[in-house]
Amino acid sequence: MQWLAAAAFVGVVFLPVAVGSDYPLLTLPFIALLGSILAFLLLRLGLLAGIAALTFIAYFSMVTTTDFSSWSSGPTWMALGGCLGWTLYGFIVSLGGRPMFGSGLLGEEN
Repeated sequence: MQWLAAAAFVGVVFLPVAVGSDYPLLTLPFIALLGSILAFLLLRLGLLAGIAALTFIAYFSMVTTTDFSSWSSGPTWMALGGCLGWTLYGFIVSLGGRPMFGSGLLGEEN
């Protein structure tokens, strides 16, 4: 029954994006793939993974540049900082209160 909910999610959320584009037949497979990946993330890995994926997509759909001395490099710095922040937050949350590098050198207790 989850696959039916996932298909409805993709149809309701992402189908209007494909239909509203300039080339709907070309856009539809890519939007369906993106929606399916997001539905899989939400069902299997949870809301944090889904929000992180949407944030990465939003950040990197902005205009970015590799010339960091340019006046227009602000969005690139924001995208990189945001992705780094999400990555660090996800890493810390995934530890679940355990120490970051184990209990000690070679697993020895102190």
